[in-house]
Amino acid sequence: MSSAIGCVVYMSCAVEAPGVIRHGAGRRLIVGEPGNRPCQRVARLAKWLRPSGFDCVESTDIRRDIWFKLWGNLSMNPISLLTAATLDRIIADPLAHELCFCMMEEAGQIGEAIGIPATVSIEEMFDRARVLGAAKTSMLQDAEHGRPVEIDALLTVTRDLGRMVGVPTPFIDSVLGLARLKATSLGLLDRAA
Repeated sequence: MSSAIGCVVYMSCAVEAPGVIRHGAGRRLIVGEPGNRPCQRVARLAKWLRPSGFDCVESTDIRRDIWFKLWGNLSMNPISLLTAATLDRIIADPLAHELCFCMMEEAGQIGEAIGIPATVSIEEMFDRARVLGAAKTSMLQDAEHGRPVEIDALLTVTRDLGRMVGVPTPFIDSVLGLARLKATSLGLLDRAA
């Protein structure tokens, strides 16, 4: 058994000041063992979190849940960094929408290659993001507050996985290059992330 419990967070929040978090939408937490086995400590954690107002779900495949979250974030997050646009504006713009679609399509092929096929369509993912409205992505919020941005955690790792399994990622690569340049120009590139 691992000492870590995996968790995927589905909430829109903003850091207004140190220690002050404004909740926008969503309360979903998905928790699970990295080994994908049911375990008492995960059940205890979920039971503890539910009365605190979280919609906490126990996962039997936390790696799939983590990949699914990455798949949803790897396009709109860096595009928001590049454009300072909120989710609704990115989705509404036909060309930005198409770029996100192409990036998610590449990541979907990587998911297939590593044994984690998509269970919903890319357009369904856009529908889920639309519900958040004019939300700022975490990457945009970090940039606005002068914090290092999560480029490696979203884009570099996806690009590296693509190379490992032989899936070309020209759209992801292009946005990765642009995002690195933008983060560097802002002094926010964190190579340790």
